[in-house]
Amino acid sequence: MFLRDRFPPTLPGARRLVRSMLHMGVVSSLAYGCGYVGLDPSVDDHLLEKNGDDSNASGGASSTGGAGWGGMDGGGSVGEPSTGGESATLPILPCTFNCPEPYLIYRAFELGVPVTTSTTLGGVVQRSTEEAYRGTHSMEFMQGGPAGEAEITESIGMRLSDGLHLRAWVFIPHGAVTDSFKIVAFNGGATPGIDVSIHANGAVEAYSYGSSDSAISEENRAIFGEWFCLQVGAELSETAGSVTVLVNEKLAITLAPTDTLPPDAISRVVYGLAATSMEQMGASVYFDELVISTELVGCNEVAQ
Repeated sequence: MFLRDRFPPTLPGARRLVRSMLHMGVVSSLAYGCGYVGLDPSVDDHLLEKNGDDSNASGGASSTGGAGWGGMDGGGSVGEPSTGGESATLPILPCTFNCPEPYLIYRAFELGVPVTTSTTLGGVVQRSTEEAYRGTHSMEFMQGGPAGEAEITESIGMRLSDGLHLRAWVFIPHGAVTDSFKIVAFNGGATPGIDVSIHANGAVEAYSYGSSDSAISEENRAIFGEWFCLQVGAELSETAGSVTVLVNEKLAITLAPTDTLPPDAISRVVYGLAATSMEQMGASVYFDELVISTELVGCNEVAQ
């Protein structure tokens, strides 16, 4: 059972009220809740990275905190996606604030562990040299106990419309998925929004909390034992939203139309082991070259 079972859909009237407050500039404290260290709006742009060697890691049953490093980091359908044209070259350097448009976050994971790391039940988040898609390091996420988490949360401001995209190179070792785990989530400050999960048979699942519907691909769409490019895209709308998941630039699943907006907007992107099922044991996953953007980012786009 994932955490989604604890969050029933919000009443439409309450959703409209919170959204109207956001449009008027009245930002509720809910948008910065959820118990994450370092996600206060006054420090989001500055305390996003802590510097250190390969021993920088998060473990145990609490979120990590500390001083920042200055914001730089070293029923589904299957078919071919429409890219909507080519997007711009990645920023010259990784960035976690003041990124050039259309980018919101770019992490290469070469210079430390973000302080917005959270673990439960003995989970671990750490830089690793065991597997790296580009450069010498990636970010490794390891499960502790059943239903444990090991994740990083990125603050992206209030997103109420248009598109939101994540591109990352991902490595899932053989045998690491014994049941299922959530690998990416687009959330509000205090409420979940969209989940993407990986199953032991290689199926990819997208789930919307707002409409309580999901879509799951056929088996063997996720790839185990080698690096693959994961692209998750969402068009944000309360009634006509959509979620697409691509593996190596081939469409794995589409969930549409669906509600992709929690009542307090999308303001957080979570990745790693964002949730694991009670039957899941020993999960691990590596991320590298992660980009969050308002436009689709191609798999082969790199900093120039």
